[in-house]
Amino acid sequence: MVMNEQENLQTEEQVKKEKKGRKGKIILLLICIALAIGIGLYVGIEKLNSNPKSIYKRAITNTYKLLDNCLKDNLNTSFSLDYLEEAFVLDTTFKLNTNIKEFQDLNNYEMNLLLGIDNPNQAFHLSTGLSQGKNQIINVLLSFLDNHAYLQSKELYDKALDLGSVDIDFNLSNFKTNDQIMVDYDNLHTIFSSMKKILISSLDEEKMSITKENINIDSEIIKSQKVTYLLDDENMERTINYIKNEIIKNDELLESLSNVMGVTIEEIKDNLKEEIKLNNYEEIKINLYTKGNKIIAGNIETKEEAIIRFTNLDSEIKIFIGNDDTNIEISYQDEFLELVFSEYGEIISSIKLKAEKEEKLLEINSPKNNAIERVTIQINNIKDKETEWEADFKMNYEIESSNENNNIECEGSFKLSKSEIMIGEFESVDIKELTEEEQEKIKDNLTKILEKLGINDTSNIISPKL
Repeated sequence: MVMNEQENLQTEEQVKKEKKGRKGKIILLLICIALAIGIGLYVGIEKLNSNPKSIYKRAITNTYKLLDNCLKDNLNTSFSLDYLEEAFVLDTTFKLNTNIKEFQDLNNYEMNLLLGIDNPNQAFHLSTGLSQGKNQIINVLLSFLDNHAYLQSKELYDKALDLGSVDIDFNLSNFKTNDQIMVDYDNLHTIFSSMKKILISSLDEEKMSITKENINIDSEIIKSQKVTYLLDDENMERTINYIKNEIIKNDELLESLSNVMGVTIEEIKDNLKEEIKLNNYEEIKINLYTKGNKIIAGNIETKEEAIIRFTNLDSEIKIFIGNDDTNIEISYQDEFLELVFSEYGEIISSIKLKAEKEEKLLEINSPKNNAIERVTIQINNIKDKETEWEADFKMNYEIESSNENNNIECEGSFKLSKSEIMIGEFESVDIKELTEEEQEKIKDNLTKILEKLGINDTSNIISPKL
């Protein structure tokens, strides 16, 4: 009886922890949504008038358009795959190129990897090929069919080798993530679109003010109109409660939030119904600076300091988050995003990102020991179809210093398709029944392959018995 009580207590404690975890996820996501849409305060660039609320409304709307276009280009794909119910093939070919002396033997070799999985029929195929120029060195196909493993390679032996029965579970459901979570364009579009409308309708014009002010942008003094929105404790509590109530009333938004977060609609509602009280709340001011028909700068400040500053000149948006000790600088122009992380005046790292429908680029730079480490990943020639997705890629690792520049580059192509690896009928021989002569033939063929790769001492690689 005592043990049952302890188990019940443990179960109740686990439930409490799970609820706290879910509550944290819900609150965190809502904060992120509000902040993301709030960035719209930086990029209002259409015609403005003297009504302060219209300035904020236009800014938020413009940011929603920016975010939605980005999501549409990167998440709204034609290709989709249910890997538990559909057979698929992943085909990639790549080659390495480097100026590092120790690895130059790898130059000009091309490798092909072909992975085919048919989960409903429990079939698995893995093919690897290695070539140099037009000369194929080896191609190996490993197949798992009907609880048997087979190895095929014409460079090694003219028949398939039956490796025997295998007891391996290839059920991909073992690797399945939470099937309740659906982070896709449709759900995110609904969330951002709904939150945009809620955020705009939550604005209180009585908390807005307009003044004239000169501001300094890149050492240039500019006359501007300053539009301030005050989020004191009263306005913040009202805004939070208004947003919570509007979310609860919006069934479509609740469904999309549930899909993205992997929690039930009732759980979201229960957390939103909890009362929020702000104790010792530090008021926030959001300041926008306009000139003519454009928002040119702004900041979000507390009584202590401006925690976020931004400018918007010459079609380039610059955002500064943090203080003089630790900060992040963000710049955005022509669909090119750059982030620079600094600490006490020194750059720790920088990230460059470009995401278009047919091309993606990621570059990470990290200063280290009087040199710069750079990782670049580029994906282009993207072709998105209902039954397949393919692209070319290039990955580069580089160490740049005043004395030398070393790099390793991997270049190739990638294709994922809804199809099967077609394996024709083949004759197989049980590996345990190979004669000594057949074993020697396979060893000789393997020795020749290794010698082509520059490996002459094979005594520690090829065992005396297969």
